[in-house]
Parts: sequence; structure tokens; C-alpha cells
Amino acid sequence: MYDVIGPQAYPDSCPTLATVNGIINVNQNPFKVTVYPNPFNDKIVIGAEIANEGDMQATIFDLLGQIVAFSDFGTKSGQVQESMSVSTLSSGVYVIQVSVNNRSLQTKMIKINN
Repeated sequence: MYDVIGPQAYPDSCPTLATVNGIINVNQNPFKVTVYPNPFNDKIVIGAEIANEGDMQATIFDLLGQIVAFSDFGTKSGQVQESMSVSTLSSGVYVIQVSVNNRSLQTKMIKINN
């Protein structure tokens, strides 16, 4: 397990980030998120543990900061698992931001095409 502690250089900052073989687990926030697989192909799965009910969204940015995909999953709480289709994205590096109640967590992900 590798720990990266401190603000990240993404659209918003996140307090603590731990990465294990392409799966991201985030602590010290009112929710925890796991995003996999990484690298990804046609879809990604977003698992979340949300303590306080709130609206959950996922936004994917290219490295220029442009929004290339967005999903609004509605109001969620507890254990949540959602999938997001990303088949239209080109191969490359992206930043995914998962937001619940105006709190955001981010990580880099790699898209590969078969």
C-alpha cells in the first residue's frame, strides 16, 4: 500500500489518498470511494461508502481540464456501487472526480482501447 498525504494537484484537493494496484481508497472524508479497474476499457465501477445521505456525481476530466464525461447518480447513502460507461473516450490519462454533498475526491486513471 502506498500513501500519498496532502493536497493533490487536481481540480479540487483531497486530504488523504491511498492507492493499491489501481484501486483508490480515500479516508478522512464523510465518504469513502473505490474506483476500478485501472487501467479501464469500456466502463468503470464506482463503489462508495457514504455516511450522510447526499447527491453523488462522477466527472471525468482530460489532462487539459476539460469535462469529457459526467454521471449524476442521484441521492445516495450507505454502501453504493454504480457503473459508468466510458467506451467513447480515447486512450489516455484522465482524472475522475467523485462528489457527494459538495465534497470531492479525485484520482488519475488510464483508458486503454483493445
